[in-house]
Amino acid sequence: MARRGVGVAPARPLPLHDAGYYAKQLRWKLISGRPEGWARWYRDYSSARDAVDGWLDAARDRGLFDADVVEGIRSDHLGGEADYWGAIEGIIDVEVWMQQALD
Repeated sequence: MARRGVGVAPARPLPLHDAGYYAKQLRWKLISGRPEGWARWYRDYSSARDAVDGWLDAARDRGLFDADVVEGIRSDHLGGEADYWGAIEGIIDVEVWMQQALD
């Protein structure tokens, strides 16, 4: 069974997973562009925005991230000034993990 994220079966060695990840990143950068998915949904749909904003607010309130930076990337992303989905996704990944593992 292939791993959904990078197209490598879970039983395969870690270097193959790394190679698959970098191949996917290069394909996005050079050929097709990164799929919009959540980045666009966050801008366009209030239900996605509500969920993401809840995690961003929780991460900001936790004090782990600089509140002004979190608000700046949220504002710039929603305003279409920049695509900060990578940063937003990283923040919410940490917050969701902390909620599930530590809280």
